[in-house]
Amino acid sequence: MSIRDHKVDFLTTRTNDLHGRKVVNAADAVAPQDYVTLKQSQKLVSSGIVDYIKSFKPIKNLIDLLVTVKDVIVGKQSTSDFKGDHLSVKMFGAKGDGTTDDAAAIQAAVNKIGAVGGTLVFPAGTYFLNGTRINVPYSNIVFDGMGCATIHQTAPTGYMYCFLVAYDGAAFVRSHDVRFTGLTFTGEADGSGTRSSYAIAVFAPSSYSKGVGGAYNISIDHCNASGFSIGFYATGVTGFYYGPGNFTTGMKYIIALAAGGHGLVVDSSFGVWITGNRFTAQPGTGTAGDRHAIYVEPSSTTQIPPEDIHIINNDVDWRTPAYTTGYEDGIQCLSGQGVVISHNRVRGGRQGGIQ
Repeated sequence: MSIRDHKVDFLTTRTNDLHGRKVVNAADAVAPQDYVTLKQSQKLVSSGIVDYIKSFKPIKNLIDLLVTVKDVIVGKQSTSDFKGDHLSVKMFGAKGDGTTDDAAAIQAAVNKIGAVGGTLVFPAGTYFLNGTRINVPYSNIVFDGMGCATIHQTAPTGYMYCFLVAYDGAAFVRSHDVRFTGLTFTGEADGSGTRSSYAIAVFAPSSYSKGVGGAYNISIDHCNASGFSIGFYATGVTGFYYGPGNFTTGMKYIIALAAGGHGLVVDSSFGVWITGNRFTAQPGTGTAGDRHAIYVEPSSTTQIPPEDIHIINNDVDWRTPAYTTGYEDGIQCLSGQGVVISHNRVRGGRQGGIQ
């Protein structure tokens, strides 16, 4: 039965004239309950059509999905409702109020969704990680901040991460198909200490090669980072996609290590696309500031160089980095095979911007 047929059947059951006069169902005996006004009949027709439309399975599924997403965003679902689609960190007690330590709640949410895969939603707010990292030893997960969630790491000097992918707290796990989108990461690194801090890092096994051993298909897009020694870091990844829409600024060079101050570091990774991002050096002077926007290198002398690297259509403003070593460049590629650097806008840099 079509919508039109349904409407006709409904109208012939209870009808009225164009002037709103009371009429009756011609098939029935006249009875008081059979009399309807124009407004009443219009309401009945409208409700009947709505019910009929909602009976279509695709539309019903869409309505159910919208209700579910609303509940996820505001954190009203319970963990027992979760069926592997979307999960909110607030379902596990994360506050996002800028003062509460939300690390345990976020880790619990990651563990839950990691068992089946799906999207972990961070509703608007600022989520504190007071010296605790979030381990992500899972695959097929999207971390979605919807452009309005901030993750803040308060520990400035330890080996500290907001998220460490492919690590279970004790050893490497070969994670794949993990995406971070719409999140802002802030830290409190100041260049002191002897260890690095990161917004997101991908852990690697002791040995790996292209397509073998390391994590694969890792994506970061529409994320921001500031206040770490390294914003984003990938080692041994096959299929690493950085961009579009990421922004980094205010990374801190670690004096005692003679290292850090990078927006993005790619170590011995393969099939890397760095496209459509912005990198800006914070103005200032001193010894702890931005060093390189993009830094590509072998992770050690025993690992093969990065391979199949594409650095395309990025905006790098490196006109005002704080002095650290005298080698502050927008893009530095120490070693690599099949490297393409094209259509980038690079301004500034002490060694010419690209090295």
